Amino acid sequence: MSEHPDIEKLPLEIDGIPVRETIREIFRDPENGTPDNISKAGCLALALKSNEVGGEGKGYVVWNAWRRAFPSHRKWSPAKGQSRSQTLNWSNISDFGNFDGRLKNFAHFLFDHGADFTGAWWDFDLDFRGATIGDDAIFAGANFGSWANFQGSQWGNFGVFLGGKWGSNARFEAAIFGVGCDFSLTSWEDANFRGAMWGRGTRFCASQWQGYADFSAAEWNELLDFFQTEQLWVSVQQRASKHNTAPNTICEVSFSGAEFQSQLNFTGRQFVGTTLFTREDYPLPYRIRTVSRDPDGKALLDNEGSPVWEDWANRQADTVFMALPPFFHGCELHQDTSFEGAKFPKARGSEEAARAYRTLKLAFSKQQAIREEQRFFRLEMAEETLRETGIKRGLFFLYKRLSDYGFSVKRPLMYGLLGVAAMTVISGLLSWLGQCGLSVQTCYFAPQWLGFSLLQTLPLPGLDTLSAAASKAFWPEGAWWSLVLSALMIAHKTISLAALFLIGLGLRNLFKLK
Repeated sequence: MSEHPDIEKLPLEIDGIPVRETIREIFRDPENGTPDNISKAGCLALALKSNEVGGEGKGYVVWNAWRRAFPSHRKWSPAKGQSRSQTLNWSNISDFGNFDGRLKNFAHFLFDHGADFTGAWWDFDLDFRGATIGDDAIFAGANFGSWANFQGSQWGNFGVFLGGKWGSNARFEAAIFGVGCDFSLTSWEDANFRGAMWGRGTRFCASQWQGYADFSAAEWNELLDFFQTEQLWVSVQQRASKHNTAPNTICEVSFSGAEFQSQLNFTGRQFVGTTLFTREDYPLPYRIRTVSRDPDGKALLDNEGSPVWEDWANRQADTVFMALPPFFHGCELHQDTSFEGAKFPKARGSEEAARAYRTLKLAFSKQQAIREEQRFFRLEMAEETLRETGIKRGLFFLYKRLSDYGFSVKRPLMYGLLGVAAMTVISGLLSWLGQCGLSVQTCYFAPQWLGFSLLQTLPLPGLDTLSAAASKAFWPEGAWWSLVLSALMIAHKTISLAALFLIGLGLRNLFKLK
């Protein structure tokens, strides 16, 4: 097989690493394709060899030299009766997965297990620090080991990571992605995206996070160490500006249906596009498959060595924060930010959680997004309730029980009616006891106690005279009985006023009145 002539244009070596001969050796194998049209096997072979000859911290050298000389590119070949997306071809892309068809609203796609970076192919951790990956990279279903380093890496548009599995130390600090990158259905342990940048349309839908997920902001001068040269650092800034992103911003992103078992941190980020933590719905006609894995994350194979497939059956997934609420300290939220339907952890009396909810409450208050502000006020109050002790804790508990912290109309109405009914019954029993005592001969029924109770239920000005007249008709005379009557009236009016106040508070919050 003749060699590609442009191989001779590559440098002989970079930093003592033999670049030209390494690439020549890789593409002598027909299975690896050609430098300008690499195959899936060629991508894996090039990644392996680049890590092998580069060593720690230099795994990007051979890879980047190849990518600069032979960039990926797209070509549209419109055919009659077909849309542009149906005739889109990709050439020389970084393909480590098995992806059939472009993603379009999760329709008509399957993904395989892809490349296995856990040691089955190489004896060292994946080190792609500073690597230039290019457009349309495919890592669908790839299984990364416990340590995968992509710090300062540069990704093009429309990277596909569907179904990928990442270990305990995924590093993406200062990495920059183009538009439309899709990490949906991925699973993660600990992941560090501090200062990472994305273009529009980034998706982490239905992703699962077992450990800490750090998406916090960084300043440009903090990221210089992640790039090989200051010139590259400057060029990345220019590219980020073109995509309207930066290490302290996040563009349009969706975490719909994601599950976070530990901490999610966005501290310092400015959200400049639609941000979703809502329910993700998958259309039933479309089939989504994954590879079955053992508890260690290794793909299960049948007797013939082929992967064992399983259907991803959960067609609806809510965004769930299982242990801790997300941190948005110092963030500016976009107006189109939604947590509709998101589930938050059970209150535990945590000051950390209360501060997290308070931050989100204030952020939505700034936007006049009253419904979201109310959501996080209730969550904050639930944490504050468990942090109080003694009488204060009892009052907080009553406030929650009787009115859901002022957001329910039904509860105070229900408890108010029950309280009024109970006080009415007590009034009748006491009047009977005072009139009858133990002598049945002098006992008679005085229906005025019903009117008296109604007057206490509506404690309006000017009704005291009617109330006094009603009480004389059925209430026994005597100093002690007068004292009991006063206590009964106070209790009855207190219940009525409290119920009316909480109902009014609930109506105000229901109609978002300030």
